[in-house]
Amino acid sequence: MATDVHQHLWGAAFIDALRGRATTPRLDGWTLHLDGEPPYDVDPADHDPAARAAQAAADGFDRVLTSLSSPLGVEWLPPAEAAPLLDAYHEDSLALPAPFG
Repeated sequence: MATDVHQHLWGAAFIDALRGRATTPRLDGWTLHLDGEPPYDVDPADHDPAARAAQAAADGFDRVLTSLSSPLGVEWLPPAEAAPLLDAYHEDSLALPAPFG
């Protein structure tokens, strides 16, 4: 079984949680704002599970493991701020179809 062990994929709940924030990390539309970084325009297609699953199949992967990207800085937030983001990310991750895990 061919496995890709490092991809980042944001689900709807995580995107909504980022958009609901007034401070970094936050998402304004599809523009990501992080501490110490210029605004970054995120490509929505990069977070489309169906398109990413098709790409994984085309690349020959039977399994794709996803993780939260450290540069977002979620792990540096106070626990009360990090918890809603982490909960949303985990909720989305558990709902991803095959080949994601």
